[in-house]
Amino acid sequence: MNLGSGQGFESGLKDFISIPDDLLRVLKLPYQQIQGELIREIAFTLYARGLVSMGIARQFADMSKRAFIEGLAERDIHFPAIW
Repeated sequence: MNLGSGQGFESGLKDFISIPDDLLRVLKLPYQQIQGELIREIAFTLYARGLVSMGIARQFADMSKRAFIEGLAERDIHFPAIW
């Protein structure tokens, strides 16, 4: 699983995580945005829990450092996460 390229991981995500159709229907997101949003939320959660570094979380989410830090602030996740 290659987290750096994005494509390798994202293309395998549907095989990695099973998301019930009921949940997909109630998410208030356009269908095309669901996968990217879920990947970003997983990245923020992994970082907040201290399970990965910011660099790894950003690669996983395919986000710039600035965008990732802004996302942390929006979610009230303190930067840097305490390890």
